[in-house]
Amino acid sequence: MADPTAHYVALGDSISIDDYSGGPGCGGASLLFANRDDDFPEWRGRDLLTADRDTTFSLLAADGATTRTLLDAQLPRLAALRVRAPRHRDHRGERPAGGLRGHSRR
Repeated sequence: MADPTAHYVALGDSISIDDYSGGPGCGGASLLFANRDDDFPEWRGRDLLTADRDTTFSLLAADGATTRTLLDAQLPRLAALRVRAPRHRDHRGERPAGGLRGHSRR
């Protein structure tokens, strides 16, 4: 079975959103997904969408978010997306244990 399409999810606070960076598509998370080549030509071809045209993006970060916001709002929204962690293999060819990297259930 083929691996699912890559899905980039941005969690966090205002550092990841577009609101203070000039509007939609201008924040750090958005630019990593799809660079604005006219604004940042030195990054042309180095964004996630260029690397894989099937990549999708969900901006779940929010202005003023705290750790509590991440736990109580953003992670449940991530779970609702039904995004599956990619099937990576470690250097020994074994699959890592667990689901999404860095996430554990409380």
